[in-house]
Amino acid sequence: DVVDPDEINDDPLAWWIEQAKKPKNPYPTLTKMAFDLFSIPAMSADCERVFSQAKKVVTDERNRLTAATIEANDGHAEDSTSLLKSASDELEAASSLFQGDYIYTQIVKTHQLLLDISANNNAEISARASDIGNAGLQTKDISTAQFAGLLMLRLGRKHFLEYKSTEKALMCCACARACFNGLGDHFLELQALTAHAELLYVIGSLDVACAKICEGRRLFPGALQQLDMAIERAKGSGKSCTVQGLRNNARKSFDLAVAKIYGSNSSALQEWELERDRLCPDEDDLVGFLKNLMSRPTAFPRSRGMEGAPSNIDMSTVSVVVEKLKESQKDMEMLRNDYFESLAKSQRALQLFADVDRSEKHLQEFLDRSKRYATAGLALLHHFQLVTLSLLGRFEEARRILPRAVPISHGGQSVEELVIFPDNEGPLAILQRDRVKYLAERSVAQCFVTKHWQLGSTVLGKVKDVPGFLKPDEMSQNSDAWQLMVWVASIQKHNSELEAAFDWYLQAREILETQRSQTSDPDARRGSFATIHSGELFFGLAEIALRFAESENGQDSVRPLQRWKLPGPTWREQALLFLEQGRARALLDLLIAEEEVDTKTLQDWSATSYRVRLLAESLTLPSKVRDEAISEATSKLRIETTELSKIEMVLDKHHRGLASVLSSVSYIPDVKTLYGGIPANAVVLHINLSRDGLVVFCMMSDGIAHIHKSSTTDIDIRRTAVRYLEAIRSRKEETRLPLNQCAEAVKRLSEDIIEPFAHFIKAKHHIIFIPSHSLNKFPFAVLTLDNKPLFLRNAVSVVPSLSALQHLVSKQSPRREISVAVVANLGTGDQNAVEQPPPLAAIEAVNIARVFNCEPKDAGILNADSFEHPYQEHDLVHITTHGLQSGTSAWQSSITLQGQFRVLDLGRMRSKAALVVFAACVSGIRKDTTGNDVLGFSHAVLASGASAFVGGLWDVNDQVSMLIMLFFYKRLAKRETDASLADCWQRAQIELYELDKDRAIAALREARDVWNQAKGAAFISKEVWRKSKRNIDFAIEDLEGENVLDYKHPYFWAPFVLIGHGGLVL
Repeated sequence: DVVDPDEINDDPLAWWIEQAKKPKNPYPTLTKMAFDLFSIPAMSADCERVFSQAKKVVTDERNRLTAATIEANDGHAEDSTSLLKSASDELEAASSLFQGDYIYTQIVKTHQLLLDISANNNAEISARASDIGNAGLQTKDISTAQFAGLLMLRLGRKHFLEYKSTEKALMCCACARACFNGLGDHFLELQALTAHAELLYVIGSLDVACAKICEGRRLFPGALQQLDMAIERAKGSGKSCTVQGLRNNARKSFDLAVAKIYGSNSSALQEWELERDRLCPDEDDLVGFLKNLMSRPTAFPRSRGMEGAPSNIDMSTVSVVVEKLKESQKDMEMLRNDYFESLAKSQRALQLFADVDRSEKHLQEFLDRSKRYATAGLALLHHFQLVTLSLLGRFEEARRILPRAVPISHGGQSVEELVIFPDNEGPLAILQRDRVKYLAERSVAQCFVTKHWQLGSTVLGKVKDVPGFLKPDEMSQNSDAWQLMVWVASIQKHNSELEAAFDWYLQAREILETQRSQTSDPDARRGSFATIHSGELFFGLAEIALRFAESENGQDSVRPLQRWKLPGPTWREQALLFLEQGRARALLDLLIAEEEVDTKTLQDWSATSYRVRLLAESLTLPSKVRDEAISEATSKLRIETTELSKIEMVLDKHHRGLASVLSSVSYIPDVKTLYGGIPANAVVLHINLSRDGLVVFCMMSDGIAHIHKSSTTDIDIRRTAVRYLEAIRSRKEETRLPLNQCAEAVKRLSEDIIEPFAHFIKAKHHIIFIPSHSLNKFPFAVLTLDNKPLFLRNAVSVVPSLSALQHLVSKQSPRREISVAVVANLGTGDQNAVEQPPPLAAIEAVNIARVFNCEPKDAGILNADSFEHPYQEHDLVHITTHGLQSGTSAWQSSITLQGQFRVLDLGRMRSKAALVVFAACVSGIRKDTTGNDVLGFSHAVLASGASAFVGGLWDVNDQVSMLIMLFFYKRLAKRETDASLADCWQRAQIELYELDKDRAIAALREARDVWNQAKGAAFISKEVWRKSKRNIDFAIEDLEGENVLDYKHPYFWAPFVLIGHGGLVL
């Protein structure tokens, strides 16, 4: 979904605003108190005093401190080195002059620490921050240490929003937390940790953000206890309401952060809610709290316009108000939880079961239930309804609801309006400004979600004068603003304001790329391009570029690309570059790094990345498996503890160690170089999906041949593709789509993707598909040309992006003798540690090993460590074993060795392989995103250094799997100079497709003969040999009893996909 519902925090405040806007507000005093309560500042009065004191410059010593601070802040300009050095000298001088002045000595130490963060001098930085906090604890000067930690957080925000320096911002958060930890301030430590987690979430590092939240849950009880003690101490002093407000805000803000970061991980979210409800039962005496609040006649001076409000409030009225408020809050939470749980079930049905109907059923059931939550507030209810309808592709219905969610002041019909306070300053004015901006942004987002472009144009006209909103210069300083820019650009594009839309898109791209370049975590880099916003950003840029090309009839001089300083030679090619910029960038980063970084550095980086991922993943798994996963992770990494706080410290250390490789990787595409990666006998179909439609580029080695555009949307494609997969992959023939209906089932896809380019396809032998969204899991060989499956005419392969293809092609080595590793469960290891091998897998492995004159390796004696040698040191690696797709995380999908070998275990390995084959079901499935970055074995294999990968899309018939693999490897072993990987795979598919009964029996008998010769070999257990012999005997007998043999159904010949450099010749 486009707008994060967890950020909608207008209730319960919305209810009070509803009262305040009435001509005769029944609760004027309570309304004023509510507004004051919601705007209580988090900084203590003592901390404010120190903050003010720090600003006073009354001596030469303090002048030095101020000068150093100014120079440090200015040190982000191009001449930063000299300024940072000057600031360092000033601080050194101030340090000696402040001897004896404890407060300013600590402030100088804080600024020295912040200066070192800005200069990337991070040695022992967390320990120094902790020392500052500990000094405050020892001297009982709490306020100075609080000020120091808050200053670290402020600089972190500045680094992220203004300087776009993500790594430094993260370091500031870590230091702030270390400072508060040393101080023993659990409340502020929780605030710093939450800020750290939310920053990680914003940049896309979801696993590490979840790990932070896991640690925050450990801190949460201590923070509440600290505030409860403060409330007790404040009783009778007039401050208890303020502290109570802090407690309520702390609980709510952390709860919102948990809900946002856990997102669709419904099991983790439910686990947290149980934990939260246990710690925070619904026992707050809100009536008593308001009584206490009203007993302070001078605590909340009345705003202008409220002077006549009565001072005596009937507490029975307060009770009614509070009960209404509690009921609203309960329904709000239930509504949000219901939506996210339904969304998680919907996504699971798609990812694990390829069941689009079940997926959409979960969303429809949420819509049916949503009417129960009317007391949550109509604006919030309508928001979730219209988002859900949009996910279902029912935009007309969503557009009918939309006016009821958009305020009247923005051109809608909602009575949810703002209270206009006469105050120009103070918390109420700040509250009002924030709410104005929030409602404006929400209205724009909702128009984008529902594709209501006419109302969107009206909204933009109404909100253009909102202070700080839609001001490009101000927005460019905000790293989150790029999403809003995408929404605005989309609305303007659909209202034919192309140049204005193009400018917004370009600014959004610049912010996103800058943010990404400051992030060294590969998962965060992938996450930043894995949203609907990033997908629509690059598609929108490409669409406008194509519109420019069309309107000028190819005369690019009318709108010269140089006007926007764009590198494309023509607008059509610039459109291609935009689309490539948003495609499989996480993989591309590693391919580029492989060329630019020495092997040892890359190996060390891979090991560090693996440690981060292993730890982060273990902390985010469901509780029933988490303890075991944490124990496994700490054991593997030789961490002598399973204590969460210490694990998180290790995680932070390793996370910072990732900066050595990716921080210097840059993406500078060149169309001629990209075309150079396309083989001479190949045509590339670059498929791009969006909510607005489909664009397919047809390219050859000499450039773009043709571009086809269609109104077919990503939702249309998903329904067709996923339903087709579900229909053909059943093992049972009676539940499988009949062969005579298969071509019709993909007719629409073939019309959009193949037929517009039939002339070019027929002129080339090899088709390379670059998929998008749900097509990342689709077997393109099943598409038809002239009513025949595509593979009967053309070799077919898939590659994540044109840029990835170019890099894979560029590292191709000269032909030489190849080394081969074959891995299967052969029974010589501990059979209690492995699953039973597929019935014919061992025979398949032994036959392939015989083709290449090598000895197979038993998966049962290979763990993740000992698997490194066969994987890293051979040119061709074949693994035939069980595969398991994880419902928890794409990183946890695995194949069976001695234990489960996961996708994340590949992250620490570097391979020189030309081809890696995982002959296991679901090993080729990749987790697609609403952007255009994916995750799975295929991308992990290519990222580890291999040139090509073959994996399975569904549970494969074991006999057919063995036959097609044997056909494939026998072709490869011939080492024909004109036979690429794609050629060999096509011939194997055709051989299986045309196989008759006699030839199938002959092939199985030949395989059995090889197996018989392996009897007694040390690499096969007697039990596996005996069972496998029986299995192949039964298979031959079954075939001999068949009248005819027909493998023409795509279930048999289409389950495996070739991904990567399919044009490679071994």
